[in-house]
Amino acid sequence: MKESTPMGSYTTKLTADQIAARQTWPKKLPTFSGTPRDWPKFYNSYVESTAACGLSHVENLARLEECLTGGAREVVEGWFDSPQSVPLIIKTLQRLFGKPSLVAKDMLAKIRQVPAPGPERLDELITFGLAVQHLCNQLSSPDRKHYLSNHELLEELVEKLPASRRLEWVSYKFAVKETHKTEPSLQEFGQFMEQLVEKASEVTTYTPPKSNFPRMMRNQQRSHIFVHSEEAIATSPATPDSEAHTSKAREGNINRMPKCLLCQNPTHRVKTCERFQRLPVEDRLLTVRRLRLCYNCLGNHGTKPCKSRSSCEVLGCRERHHTLLHNPNLARAPNPPTTCTMDQ
Repeated sequence: MKESTPMGSYTTKLTADQIAARQTWPKKLPTFSGTPRDWPKFYNSYVESTAACGLSHVENLARLEECLTGGAREVVEGWFDSPQSVPLIIKTLQRLFGKPSLVAKDMLAKIRQVPAPGPERLDELITFGLAVQHLCNQLSSPDRKHYLSNHELLEELVEKLPASRRLEWVSYKFAVKETHKTEPSLQEFGQFMEQLVEKASEVTTYTPPKSNFPRMMRNQQRSHIFVHSEEAIATSPATPDSEAHTSKAREGNINRMPKCLLCQNPTHRVKTCERFQRLPVEDRLLTVRRLRLCYNCLGNHGTKPCKSRSSCEVLGCRERHHTLLHNPNLARAPNPPTTCTMDQ
């Protein structure tokens, strides 16, 4: 016996397959707030589940009202009173947030935020490789496939790799050109990274990293708070006392903002600095001594004992020095004190 489901002012019969699909498909759609890179997942889920389950406008309206948040909800808020508005809701969301160019640009912005893998850091190499594979998979859609030929982005991603890995990519690229007689694209780079991830996974136990983005966001929020506080001071009536207070506030805000002691960038510290990571290990050791940093955490805590429980993550080492200071050319990497280095 076939069931029926209302379609606005009319009904449609459900097939046996659609009835069965309703038992297996998730009832809810993925949450969508208007972030372009989330559009493919949201839209594909909507289209495929609607077709598989024979969902009506009434049912889809309820699903959309539940899953849409933020900017995506605001632009269609006035259409939730009529099931007949469902096609218009989807069309509007696609026009504003789902254009291929918007989706691709958002994906490219995300991959640019992925930290560069440090030398000898197989865990970071795996994280970076997975991000590249995900990007290539998302760009393989017919309406975004041409972005895979973006050679500027390819060079940008290759530059994130340590020198030894870049040399491996050159060998891989030459082999591709010899075999296929074409210039390698992001697609081939994704395949190259897949091989590196597979090899790295064989010799290390991978633990997904704790994202640095929340910390970066907190730093940015602090800076925004400082800016807003300065703006509030600036809009208040100017007096000699207030001007002096403003000057002190700005000096205090600048001093409180964390910064990299090597490149002076306030958004990261030395241990995540790409400039520091690209240095040969001997130069990194000299830099740590020059900046009077701790050999273990690369922080600046003076002569106080290091509170970090971390140790070198290079396979077989586990000494009390930072992984970036491990010298593979020595039988035993230097294991200096875990207080900040001081000139004698």
